[in-house]
Amino acid sequence: MKRNKIILITTTLVLMFVTIITDFILREQFVLQNTEYFEINMYTNNKYVLSDSEKQILCDRLKNNVFFDKYEKNIEQYVEIKLNKDEKDGKAWGTVSLFLDKNIENELKVMLQQTNEKVSTDSRIYGIIDNYGSIYIEEDYMYNNKIKLVFTVNLPYKYNSKEDYDEFIKFFLKFNN
Repeated sequence: MKRNKIILITTTLVLMFVTIITDFILREQFVLQNTEYFEINMYTNNKYVLSDSEKQILCDRLKNNVFFDKYEKNIEQYVEIKLNKDEKDGKAWGTVSLFLDKNIENELKVMLQQTNEKVSTDSRIYGIIDNYGSIYIEEDYMYNNKIKLVFTVNLPYKYNSKEDYDEFIKFFLKFNN
């Protein structure tokens, strides 16, 4: 009789333990399957019009809240939005290119210098590197009287749709299909 009780108690404990472990594994499996992961896709939009809140995001990067007000007449209405990736290195980035009159190039250089960010040493006209990517002035080779002010953001190559990213990354993720 005692032996039967010990076997019954042991069997019950083993079954409870197996049930708990199985429940834990299935719950983890369910949670992982319901977390959506996406990969950055290549994307280009040459005719995007920035909203006021998107302009503010760019002003925040420039550390200049009056940029769009001051240069409104010098900025083309449309901006270029691009998402790019390098599959080999597993890196992704987004760019917003503003097209501006070349006559304000020196003012833009001064503005970028005033951000107190690290100066970029690549072949562009002038650029800075901040915590999100870089901001640089580049020649617009299609038109001699224009330059581009390009904002780049380093993006996660693969991202979790439930993770809360900063506003600069969120701006680009909304374009990813």
